[in-house]
Amino acid sequence: MVLDVDTGGVPDHSRVMICEVKLAKPNTARPALIQLRETVSRGSLTTPCRWVIASLLFIAASVLAADNDHWDDQFGAPGVDQLVMTIATNGNCVYVGGGFGIAGSEVTQGIARWDGTNWSSIGGISGSIPLVYSILAHGSDIYAAGYFTNAGNVATRSIARWNGQSWSALGVGVNGLAVCMAFLGNDLYVGGYFSQAGGVNATNIARWDGTNWYAVGSSLSGNTNGLYPTVGALAVGATGDLYASGLFQFAGSLPVNNIARWDGSQWNALGSGVFSGPSPVISDIKYKDGTVYVAGSFRSASGVNATNIARWDGSSWSAMGGGPFGTNTCLAFVGDTLYTAGNFTNIGGAKALNVARWNGAA
Repeated sequence: MVLDVDTGGVPDHSRVMICEVKLAKPNTARPALIQLRETVSRGSLTTPCRWVIASLLFIAASVLAADNDHWDDQFGAPGVDQLVMTIATNGNCVYVGGGFGIAGSEVTQGIARWDGTNWSSIGGISGSIPLVYSILAHGSDIYAAGYFTNAGNVATRSIARWNGQSWSALGVGVNGLAVCMAFLGNDLYVGGYFSQAGGVNATNIARWDGTNWYAVGSSLSGNTNGLYPTVGALAVGATGDLYASGLFQFAGSLPVNNIARWDGSQWNALGSGVFSGPSPVISDIKYKDGTVYVAGSFRSASGVNATNIARWDGSSWSAMGGGPFGTNTCLAFVGDTLYTAGNFTNIGGAKALNVARWNGAA
């Protein structure tokens, strides 16, 4: 499936971002590749550009067996009709975002709410090819980020706020793709692939204080192996630091290799970063008890052999066993236990089909 989109006002050079979507059902799951390609002719910033999203569906041939008692069918058939890219909870409600147009029997573009019994629309998003990449709950509000030009009937670019009753814009939003969000105090940080936020020059990361947009120091930039820079995951540290990760080489002129720490006034490197491998990238990042954990596709963390998962203790990187044999896309903590998931068949020499846990020692 190829989706072709025209838009304007984004950086004027060719860019490609590769993401991998992994389906975790033993023996039948295959990776799906999402390729986002932007081609912009040299010249005016108003020159139209084209986003191409290709090859979305390589889905397992069969559904979960009827006698599988591990999954709850409360969401009912048909759920949503297309790709879900993000999920979040707020109170008793579950919010999902992606590239779908129907949830249950409700027509709703890109975002929907499940209250435990029924699906409902919260106005949906619209645009040439509306997508929601990230949903973040903050207090009673829901923030949606992605690629769209309207939320409900409110004009906005790629990011908006839902207060439980209606949508509102965050200024004029960002002029490209918003991929991830994190609150630090009352300020919302947004990462992605863009050059401006609210008319302010801000390359791939920006801060919203509730009224205005600001750049976050110098740009996070620098393409790797022909893949162009994107901030794909954010995490907040206990001391108020912000960690940004994804696919980039520099914070301003400082070499950082796919991860950097913002201390409120400047960017800092974490050793020499995470690199090596065919297309080194960090897909997810988590912070817990003074340690930063990253998952993605890489072979080295500041010179330490580390396959697709590693941790930073504030002064040095270390490996976490042998790492997954395959790709690693996401992380989650339950108490002190770290879970990771992706597309792999073993991790650290132990058989594990696409999901594994780390108990602090193995």
